[in-house]
Amino acid sequence: MKRILSFLCLLCLFDIQTFAEEYPSAKKIEDYCKLAEQGDAVAQFHLGECYYTGKGVLNDDIEAVKWFRKSAEQGNAAAQFRLGYCYEYGLGVAKDPIEGVKWFRKSAEKGCAEARYELAYCYMLGIGVKRDTVEAEKNATEAVKLYHRAAEQGDAEAQSKLGYFYVSGVVMIDLDRFLFYSGGLRQDVVEGVKWYRKAADQGNSAAQAGLGECYADGNGVTKDVVKAYMWFKLAIVAGNKSAEENLRKVAKEMTPEQIAEAQQMSREWKLKKEATRH
Repeated sequence: MKRILSFLCLLCLFDIQTFAEEYPSAKKIEDYCKLAEQGDAVAQFHLGECYYTGKGVLNDDIEAVKWFRKSAEQGNAAAQFRLGYCYEYGLGVAKDPIEGVKWFRKSAEKGCAEARYELAYCYMLGIGVKRDTVEAEKNATEAVKLYHRAAEQGDAEAQSKLGYFYVSGVVMIDLDRFLFYSGGLRQDVVEGVKWYRKAADQGNSAAQAGLGECYADGNGVTKDVVKAYMWFKLAIVAGNKSAEENLRKVAKEMTPEQIAEAQQMSREWKLKKEATRH
């Protein structure tokens, strides 16, 4: 359930991603403790992150929330996002989606892409916000706006969501009433392909599968079964099981030579991706 994630926005992204990649030393944790006790907001966030991730200390969500709150109350955007997430899912604190939305909004206003994505998600599903037929279209509109902002900051999940929205022309579906909401967004398959590609290039499996479908159907792009196969293959390797059936379908339209070409293209894509990480 726990997801590892302008000037303030970059600080937020750096703080969250640093902990996704690094394992703090005992000395660093000791330094965080000293500075956090002295009221340093950045150290408070980092100490909370140690307890949240269980890196360098035993996982303790209650202790994590304590330090996230101290940092968040001083205006630290990364801590505000984490605190909102803890409230949304009841991690170390009683579940309270309304309180979660409050902290997501504070963080989003400071430019945190993760917070913008999560806040958009809340608007889309009616979590911690009003949810009725009167508010539904307003919520969809706000979700689109926030997804756009997060996507423009490079958030792959937001980019993938926009890809789907533009390709389908639908942002929210009320299955109980069978109502569809667009959030003011007009269907634009070419625009959808653009956002799918941005997310797919970052390794987002949902976007890779979506882009594969566009190439398989010639939707927003010239039909290309080789590229469709490549993207479906990459999506499957990344853990997207839903792409397996589409891969089998498109393979039936292909020659052995085309399949070999697509497999080679997927290998080259992965090698290039791995090279950029070093």
